[in-house]
Amino acid sequence: MSASSASTPEALEQQFRDFAHPDVPIIPINGQRATVLSEPTEFYQTLLHEIRNAKRSIHLSTLYIGHAETELLQALDDALARNAQLEVRILFDGLRGTRQRHRGNSPADLFVPLVQRYPQRVHVALYHTPQLAGWRQRVYPERYNETLGLMHIKAYVFDGSTTIVSGANLSVDYFTQRQDRYVVFREEPQLARYFTQLLDVIRRFSYRLEGTPPSSSKYRLVTDEAAPPSNFTTPTDSWVIPSIQMAQLGLRQDEQYFQHLLRRLDQQARTDPAGVSAQFTSAYFNFAEPIQRLILDSRAEFNLIIAAPEANGFFNARGISKYVPVAYSDFEYDFYRRAQRAMQMQPNKRITIQEYHRPGWTFHGKGLWFYLGKETTPSITVLGSSNYGYRSLERDLEAQVTLFTTNQKLRQALHTEMMDLRRYTNTVTGDIFTQVGRRVPTWVRMVKPFIRGFF
Repeated sequence: MSASSASTPEALEQQFRDFAHPDVPIIPINGQRATVLSEPTEFYQTLLHEIRNAKRSIHLSTLYIGHAETELLQALDDALARNAQLEVRILFDGLRGTRQRHRGNSPADLFVPLVQRYPQRVHVALYHTPQLAGWRQRVYPERYNETLGLMHIKAYVFDGSTTIVSGANLSVDYFTQRQDRYVVFREEPQLARYFTQLLDVIRRFSYRLEGTPPSSSKYRLVTDEAAPPSNFTTPTDSWVIPSIQMAQLGLRQDEQYFQHLLRRLDQQARTDPAGVSAQFTSAYFNFAEPIQRLILDSRAEFNLIIAAPEANGFFNARGISKYVPVAYSDFEYDFYRRAQRAMQMQPNKRITIQEYHRPGWTFHGKGLWFYLGKETTPSITVLGSSNYGYRSLERDLEAQVTLFTTNQKLRQALHTEMMDLRRYTNTVTGDIFTQVGRRVPTWVRMVKPFIRGFF
């Protein structure tokens, strides 16, 4: 990334038109109203602020709610008490959401008082993967059944106007020392409408949480028997392309669009002498083969930012889970060797890997930043819930947004976000995989081909 880009807003807009795809909507936004958050505490305080100031509606979609989130629950309760018109709709995963952890309670238990107190205004839905049925439901133990598929979408919408797109769940580690990405889109009703409609559709084929009398079990789960594409005609400086992945339900929109975007950027790199560079981050390095192949074959320059084993959320876990960081390290080594071979065959090719390690923190960030030509700030970023691995493509419900912008303030904020992540990274060399802490047990290597699709 060299000197300042000479690209005009008009030229960039034409490039964005070329990157569009007929199967995904394009939502124009005002880049001045988008805010990039950098720290978990910022994300948490923004969530609380939006909850406390909501007047009409709150939609929260997350993998799970932490058992210690009493302040968050109290903020919802206070907002409902203040505003008789306020409705709260919450969607999380049915397997993770009913797993008992703290004193025999589950995330679903946390919402029972709110559902009982405001039965007409609080609606809690728990998605259950269709893959866990019949004999699988009987034999798969708790936690291991989650490998079959989860509701992994993280989107938070307030009053049909403000949307927070992130990869962060709602628990104390994501609010304190687990680094993720967070972008707040304010006064953007079309984007908010897209996500509220998406979440409402998922709720229709999810379980509904109902409170029960104190004399019986604490709750029960029962069942009940997209926004149109936009265009580039509205005067604006930024555009959002949302995409969703629900492979178990036959919907592969995000997979198709994301790979289309990578191919289109490869074409750009082949025709622009200044090239294209990409910063690509994922908390769990297990990219699906089509994505690995697109990176290895691309003329674009890629720098991958991933979690070091110590920054993996499973580091020092109990039982078999403690080997998860080791497995990811071995996936990383496989790709490292492939990248080295690709660069030997293509002398002008450059692929680097950097590991995020910040003492006392874990890493959960995911997404991309693209620098076109001589740009010194990114004009394209991708963020959302996907980790770009096999389970993101095949098992979980995911949602991402691709943001195109000519707004210089927003682009600088995105660049700063990326550089802040890189401050805590170290570049990977072949020697790192020979360290004692990186040695992979033989049995892990043996089972790796069979478990890859569950990570």
